[in-house]
Amino acid sequence: MKADEDVRMISAETPVLFAKACEMFIQELTLRSWIHSEENKRRTLQKNDIAAAISRTDTFDFLVDIGCWAWASAGWCAVLLPSVGPAASGWGNAW
Repeated sequence: MKADEDVRMISAETPVLFAKACEMFIQELTLRSWIHSEENKRRTLQKNDIAAAISRTDTFDFLVDIGCWAWASAGWCAVLLPSVGPAASGWGNAW
């Protein structure tokens, strides 16, 4: 947080607040991913479970492009999320 030149000081509570927010975010994403894995009768989370949780939840819309670009080389992102990314927007076929 202090890497930004405009930030002079942060309160002692700020890192604790950010840690709790990260914990809650990871827990929510994990639980929604787990629901997808159980729907597919599996007990191990896979990348496609996380991608399904992201695509099914409006709150995680900001992760759609990040997840697709990070995992595009795996080839499953285009199947799971066909309406996102450069191919859907006419920027070229990255999948």
